[in-house]
Amino acid sequence: MRKTPAALFVLLLACTGAPQTATSVSEPPSTTTVVTEPPTTSTAPVASTTTTAPVVETWLEPLQGTLPILDDGRPATFLAVNDDRAGVEVDTATGEVIRMIAQVSTAEDVDNAECSGCVNAVDALWRLADGSAHLVSECCEPASGQMYWVGPGEQVTPESNLPPESYASSGWMAAPSPTTRSVAISGTSVGLVSPELGSLWGWNIACCEFNASSSPAWSLDLSTLWVIGGDGSATSLWTSHPGTSTVSSTELPWLSGEQYVSGLGTQASGRLVTFRLTPDGDDDFENDPVRGIVFEPTGELVAEFDVEPGSRMGGYDPSGRFLIYVDSEGTVRWQGVGQTGSLGGGYLFASW
Repeated sequence: MRKTPAALFVLLLACTGAPQTATSVSEPPSTTTVVTEPPTTSTAPVASTTTTAPVVETWLEPLQGTLPILDDGRPATFLAVNDDRAGVEVDTATGEVIRMIAQVSTAEDVDNAECSGCVNAVDALWRLADGSAHLVSECCEPASGQMYWVGPGEQVTPESNLPPESYASSGWMAAPSPTTRSVAISGTSVGLVSPELGSLWGWNIACCEFNASSSPAWSLDLSTLWVIGGDGSATSLWTSHPGTSTVSSTELPWLSGEQYVSGLGTQASGRLVTFRLTPDGDDDFENDPVRGIVFEPTGELVAEFDVEPGSRMGGYDPSGRFLIYVDSEGTVRWQGVGQTGSLGGGYLFASW
């Protein structure tokens, strides 16, 4: 089974309005760097006088457009998994479900299954920032995760027979690029995929013992991917650069051994945000205390803010200003530009 408490909580401030408690910045944490085997290159001269244009990295393919937004800047719709295990699109202003995107099993199917891995169900979904493709995640088999693409207007039902080209990647969590057609995937590795080109890049994980605890997060210039995960001994912030073979890990002094995280996102400021959960001693993690954590990519804690118990972080919108998440009561909530609010109830996960 792939669902640890941290992975379960993935189902869910440049300018957040939530109260933030500033903290002193500690000394930079220690950093280790792992360099995987670089690709073989040749220094032999090229017998040609033809001049070719530079090749643009495939993960920088631009979006085809943008999603509609409300007057306050929030996306006009959001995606969510409801309590019947259906992935849906919801009107941000009214809370009305616009359409169903994917449902392979119902909540009753899951509850009546002989084992927790006997029936797969939708547990999360995301979309490209122009809405031109949706990425759906199923839990809980295979253990490495299963994700597939759903196009605009398409719908996945228990009777659907998805063509092989719909398969996207192994993984548990995802983060669409805010400005390109690439999606970062995290699980037992980190990689990039797109609906047209498939797998674009990935870690050579022979270098590291790694399991993700969070979704990935993009730097503002798209040159860097971060993810929180374990290397077999501790949970750290891992940094990678698409197209290179260098991976580094940074200790997080504000995260103790018993604590775990939900989600990871990048603010418009360039700082990173995650939810830190502290086990309260009960087997039921739904009421574990939560703090929003704002920190630098170098690991230093910047601020903390209030979050409802048991909340699961969904991430930021493409502008990096609006945070979306789901609390333990199934209410979708948002924070940003000095405001907070709720978007409806009866959900397990939400993303912009």
